[in-house]
Amino acid sequence: MKYLVLLLSVAVLAEDHPTGPRLTPPTIRAVAPLGVSRGMSVEMTIEGFNLAGATQVFFSEPGVKAKIVRIKELPDLPDIRIGANGTQSSIDVGPLPPRNQITLEVEVAPETEIGPVNLRVQTPYGSSPVGTFVVEPYYGEAPDNEPNDSLDTAFETYLPAILAGTIARPGDFDMFKIKVTAGQTLTFENAAAMVGTQLMPVIEIVAPDMSVLKSYTEEFFTHKFAQAGTYYVRISDYQRKGSTGHIYRLKVGDFPLVTRAYPLGVRRGATAEIKLAGMNLGSGVLKVEGKPSAEDPDAVLARADAPSGHSFNRVRLDLGAEPEVEAASTKMLTLPVTVNGKITKGPHEFRFKATKGQEVVFEVKARRFGSELDSMLEVLDAKGLGDFTMIGNEVNRIEALPRGPDDDIILESFGGQRVGYFGTTPESHANEKSFYKVQVHPAGKQFSPNGLPLARIYYRNDDGGPGYGKDSLLRFVAPADGEYMVRLADVRGQGSEAHSYRLTARAPRPDFKLTVTPRNPNIPAGGSVPLTVTALRMEGFADKIDLELPNLPPGITATKGQIGKGQTFGTILLTAAADANLPVAAPLKLMGSAAGLTREANPEDRLKLITLGPKPDVVMTAETLEVVLEPGGTAEVKVSIKRQNGFGGRVPVDVRGLPPRVRVLDVGLNGVLLNEDETTRSFTLEALSSAEEVEQMIYVSGTVETRSPQQNSYAAPQAIRLRVKRPPTATQ
Repeated sequence: MKYLVLLLSVAVLAEDHPTGPRLTPPTIRAVAPLGVSRGMSVEMTIEGFNLAGATQVFFSEPGVKAKIVRIKELPDLPDIRIGANGTQSSIDVGPLPPRNQITLEVEVAPETEIGPVNLRVQTPYGSSPVGTFVVEPYYGEAPDNEPNDSLDTAFETYLPAILAGTIARPGDFDMFKIKVTAGQTLTFENAAAMVGTQLMPVIEIVAPDMSVLKSYTEEFFTHKFAQAGTYYVRISDYQRKGSTGHIYRLKVGDFPLVTRAYPLGVRRGATAEIKLAGMNLGSGVLKVEGKPSAEDPDAVLARADAPSGHSFNRVRLDLGAEPEVEAASTKMLTLPVTVNGKITKGPHEFRFKATKGQEVVFEVKARRFGSELDSMLEVLDAKGLGDFTMIGNEVNRIEALPRGPDDDIILESFGGQRVGYFGTTPESHANEKSFYKVQVHPAGKQFSPNGLPLARIYYRNDDGGPGYGKDSLLRFVAPADGEYMVRLADVRGQGSEAHSYRLTARAPRPDFKLTVTPRNPNIPAGGSVPLTVTALRMEGFADKIDLELPNLPPGITATKGQIGKGQTFGTILLTAAADANLPVAAPLKLMGSAAGLTREANPEDRLKLITLGPKPDVVMTAETLEVVLEPGGTAEVKVSIKRQNGFGGRVPVDVRGLPPRVRVLDVGLNGVLLNEDETTRSFTLEALSSAEEVEQMIYVSGTVETRSPQQNSYAAPQAIRLRVKRPPTATQ
């Protein structure tokens, strides 16, 4: 009955809207409070769209549970939608959906660790995107009571405490009064970054005469007070901005916090003593076993034991497979090996022997594990002449040429980052810089003078590419038997005790990682939704990857999926029978298998959920079921839609699972689009002249645009068989 009433309320709101109603997925806009003390039971509110009828709340941490106390409808907010250019959006996303507030009674177990907790809400429309709050120590909370921007109005705080508030307007700042003893050292940590904040905090320690003793912009820091007395903590935004999203939650006290660790990892199956730096850590030594964590199979996650309990933050340590040595006592490397060291002054150089054609992978693990090192790797010959270094240009590959005067050249990328080939590093480039088409030739090839420029690619790497951040990754192939040198330095020339690293030299270890989007598919009754699976291919891994979703609940089925050889993306359809019944969301577990390896998509996410939703606004049909393309050729695809539930809006169409160098040609500024008065649309697929022969299934889906950050995308259940094949030669 609740479900029927909910649909009727949406229909009443939308009866005068030109494109009718639409199903907005449940959406979380705000969670309050943003911090909850462990061991406490509190009343929490969740505000958002279409949360009526909520039946379940799921949490990412096992020590947190909740009971839904009540759900009420709130007044509508002003209907102001900002577009990409900062002005009011002209895209019709339908009438305002109902705005609701859920009140929860949340219990946090005393043993729950300090840190962020994600949650999802299940409703008749499916599950929501995640909301986040922070589990905090049992400290008093010092509120942001305005006015508090002067010495006289500063809120007096008794430590330890959590300073919580918002820099609500441009130029605003908040002040808190504290009392300390002579020589007291306080730890400060801003947990607002864990829940999402627009604030770029500037935290100043202010003396009673208004002089600034020190200013900090770090997420956590310590400050020692030379003299006893009253001081002030002033919080502002670095850019002098302010809004309801500029929040802070600053823990202040004598609590345990780890700032860095050394070494940055441990060998799998071994035990290591990790030396910790930070605050209030007791002995500062953490004994770690080389066992992977459940959240991250390639790392150890641990908390330091301090006299006052576990450290408030976790230590993430690398889990290695190679023998380990210390840089200070090593000059000649025996491969494979992992070197632990610190760049305190100048580069570190190590020699190693290799035979002709031997491939060695050098990987730096530093920034990914909390180090301040921005690494640069070079491989030189034994004399250090640089014949085998990489010292410059970025090598890319064109994915697509412009389709029109307003289009751009598209370079191959992953996750929004350009891919550098042959170990080169994507860099920033000035406007009007020359852009060359090049041919790559094997090492040692000689050329006769012809007026064309020659560029040499050396073995040198700064940033390793997607997934590596500021850490370097270099694949070296020995041109001859002999002795070589690997040099590791900070690209900025910096060095300190905090510039630690793990340098691993080993044979290539091809592997892959998977991510899935969305992680909470809401499947309509009798309909299908697409899942996009992305493969991060590492160290030359190029095999096809078979995808499957095992142990689906009754009434839910999935297509067999595949990420083609050398490809990055794959698509799987999840379909719900018209009579499917799933009162409680089921876990989403997507597995990929290739070359004897099996990997789970997003193993760290405990809130991957499959949920049922109501009948879809759009039923998509693929009218074309087979497409055959020759490189350089085109073909037409036809799709149709049926609108339901009174929906009359436009429908953007996505084409999913296209192989490399096959693209949709006539997209226009808005992509492939079925306007409000259209039910069919044809578009053109083009295979570039460089497209390789392939046969695979592709899918089409239609999106209903709403006010939710997670849109409903409904897939045609029919797969389209795409074949790219070269024409037969005369001999054939």
